[in-house]
Amino acid sequence: MSFPKYFPREVLISSRWLARLALFLTCGAMAAAAMTTGAAPAASTASADIIYHAAKRSLVNVTSGTPELAQLMQHAFSIHGAFDLAAPSQAEYTLRFESSGMNHVTVSVTGKMNFTAEATGASWREAAYRAADAVVQKITNLPGIFAGKLAFMSERMGGREIFSSDLFGQPPVLQLTTYKRNSYDPHWSPDGTKLLYTSDFSSGFPDIILLNTVTHQQRVFMSKQGTNTGAVFSPDGAHVAMILSATGNSELYVCDADGSNLRHLTQTAASAREAAPIKSSPCWSPDSKQIMLDVDPGPLLYEVSVGGGALRAVAPKYYSQSFDPAWNPRDPDIVAFMTQTGGSQIATFSFSTGKVSVLTDGSEPCWANDGRHLIITRRDHGKDQLYLFDTITSKISALTTLGASQASFVYQK
Repeated sequence: MSFPKYFPREVLISSRWLARLALFLTCGAMAAAAMTTGAAPAASTASADIIYHAAKRSLVNVTSGTPELAQLMQHAFSIHGAFDLAAPSQAEYTLRFESSGMNHVTVSVTGKMNFTAEATGASWREAAYRAADAVVQKITNLPGIFAGKLAFMSERMGGREIFSSDLFGQPPVLQLTTYKRNSYDPHWSPDGTKLLYTSDFSSGFPDIILLNTVTHQQRVFMSKQGTNTGAVFSPDGAHVAMILSATGNSELYVCDADGSNLRHLTQTAASAREAAPIKSSPCWSPDSKQIMLDVDPGPLLYEVSVGGGALRAVAPKYYSQSFDPAWNPRDPDIVAFMTQTGGSQIATFSFSTGKVSVLTDGSEPCWANDGRHLIITRRDHGKDQLYLFDTITSKISALTTLGASQASFVYQK
């Protein structure tokens, strides 16, 4: 195999990725006992506070004249974290779901509130989830997440391929790539019709691919010399941030959503390239004006304006490793990230208070649309799996069983 003129330092210097793997494997055994029970994992010895909230949950009785629909809705409300299932005599709310036509579901709510909501979807499951989301919105004043959609990487078919499913990983699970090559790091567009991911199927080296999930057409979005990775749409859908190594060092770039008007946001002088920091994992602020990324050595978290300027260190710099940032989509004060505090763990940082809170064991945090839940990766019986984590109650529930990681979440209106 021939190598590109500028072979990326992130490929040659593997210690960072080995460290991530070691951290991730370390937490596997620690997390195993809490994975399926929803219990909080054992406390870390880290200096940062570990927060396990005892927030009040609403008691709901979930029923339907259709057993399958009742079971689906009971499972959804049981893993949310804001609700506990209860007998009719103890429930604060009674939720009755009924199918009212082809892919149409109605829910009637009685108790502390009385209202009716109707929803349609591409399937009866989606219609049910959207009806349930209307209930969540009404009771918690936060958007529902049940009708959301996941993209993720899985090796369930032998190679690293991209898949999509509903939030619960239930059939139909669609395999979006079939290259039998490395395809990874998927990211939805805000409207859920497009997907950016990295694959080496085209050139033999990492290129960024744009897939239209409606027409199933795809094209090479970015294929510069070296590696092309980490592409993620801005929340307003107007731009894409990515990491390219065309200059000999990994740098942060931004372009328009169609791939035009590519420009540097970071640039290392040629004289400093041998010692230049490695940059990866960009994420956007909710207003699409700032980008956060992790930078080696460390790695540590930095932010930069989309208009350009110097990289600015983000406060959790006293951690020996902080990476994979994810900006809360509803609260720009909060960023989730992965850190080393005795193992691979998920933490949040508050800009306003400067406080870091370690939440749970895991990696690759991805916010749901409500700004309350994270989809994270954990190691379970030798396989990566996706879990839903409620940052308010610390409830955690498995979403997949066949192997999955690198989740991207989108909620289509």
